[in-house]
Amino acid sequence: MISTGFPRLNGISEKTHRPFPKSGDKRDKMKKGNLLRVDRWDSGSAVDFNFQGEAQRKFMDALSSVKGVLFACAGAESTESGSGGLLLQILENPEVPTSSDYTRIFQGEGGSIFMAEGAVSETDYAVIFQDELPSVLKAPNILRIVSTDVDEDLEENFNRWYDEEHLPYLQTVDGVLTTMRGVKIKGTGQKYMALYFHENIHIQKTEAYQSSVKTKWAGEILPRTKNASSYNYEILHSQFGKVQQP
Repeated sequence: MISTGFPRLNGISEKTHRPFPKSGDKRDKMKKGNLLRVDRWDSGSAVDFNFQGEAQRKFMDALSSVKGVLFACAGAESTESGSGGLLLQILENPEVPTSSDYTRIFQGEGGSIFMAEGAVSETDYAVIFQDELPSVLKAPNILRIVSTDVDEDLEENFNRWYDEEHLPYLQTVDGVLTTMRGVKIKGTGQKYMALYFHENIHIQKTEAYQSSVKTKWAGEILPRTKNASSYNYEILHSQFGKVQQP
């Protein structure tokens, strides 16, 4: 985890990164090459109707037992309309979804709802910025997802801003639990995705948090990004992987 070497941002001093709220869990640092798999679905869909309660708990428990599944969480979009859901998986590598154990989970009871054509929008990202794996999370913890495209001539500077200033600084802000970032390797949507785990939805409105996009460097980058979108999901259930790769 990076937690030193930042200037004061808009008068906010650097802070020591707060530990996860749950003690005693084994939390490995993620690695470049880990896979972020994001499945999203609309409110009122078959997935939305069936993937909840006890069925969700059983599926998540089974998924977390598969070798190479490091972490998984399910969330509901945190808006008044409640317009969708999400399943995030952090996998050891892109080969994990091809394993027989993984495939069996998605073909079995509870997982087959994801396999229907058009049921979910699925995108895979290779990890390019990594922090510690999340601990077990629950409501009112929030997963914020920001996705964007960027022109080739800005890409190098865009990546440097994210990795050298923006995400490292946010890791020092109280209430930010962990951050990570990926580049798309398969599926629909924008090329880059950043994930932010927060203690609650209110963290995003604090001065310290908002300072992360008010720096001179951010002012050079953000106006030139394209197709930006952001979503907040309230964590409903999360599971730390039970079986780690040797």
